[in-house]
Amino acid sequence: MAIDCNICREISGSPISDFGLEYKSLVDSRSNILCETKNLVLIPSLGPLNSSHVMIVPKEHFNSFAEMGSSASSELEEMKNKIRSYGKRRLAEEYVFFESGAGKLTTHSGGCIIHAHLHALALCSEFDNRIFREIKLSKVSESSFYEIADKEFGYVSYTNAKDEYFLCNQPLLPSQFLRYLYAQCNNAEAYWNWRRHINISGVKEVIRTYSKFCSD
Repeated sequence: MAIDCNICREISGSPISDFGLEYKSLVDSRSNILCETKNLVLIPSLGPLNSSHVMIVPKEHFNSFAEMGSSASSELEEMKNKIRSYGKRRLAEEYVFFESGAGKLTTHSGGCIIHAHLHALALCSEFDNRIFREIKLSKVSESSFYEIADKEFGYVSYTNAKDEYFLCNQPLLPSQFLRYLYAQCNNAEAYWNWRRHINISGVKEVIRTYSKFCSD
């Protein structure tokens, strides 16, 4: 656990006080843990961009999923498949996944937290098109991702609704770029910066949306 990491603090049950009492209450009650496996947890994104917005995070502190390595890849794929299945069955939505993987030497991959977190969101066709115009993503295989993703200088990974993997190493993006892009494509620019808009009511809505996730 990294003491100064808000994700480490959240999943360990000791939330950062800056986020308010309602957030603390959710963490204290463990309502924020939507699903848990041996190495991973599923939590609502702070400042969720819509009610589908969750993050898969490792329990142990890693900069990125590439740094974590392939040891938990089967768990990760199982979690992603469960999200896809739940989304189709309960929400009539297809899902995409993206990560701004922080490097050991630089964080200019568009992320804002140096703890691996894979965003899962309902498919937005405009975002699915725009991300390829904004970032030079190349198609890769799941197995090769862990070998070729840049663990030193960071990367962006994207998995589309067809479960195709794409990667861009050293993307040199500003903080929260992918959040901003998705928000812009959904006319939700006011909420892209989670540090300014933690949107606790949105977090609670995500929790309600996934209330049957573990029982399904």
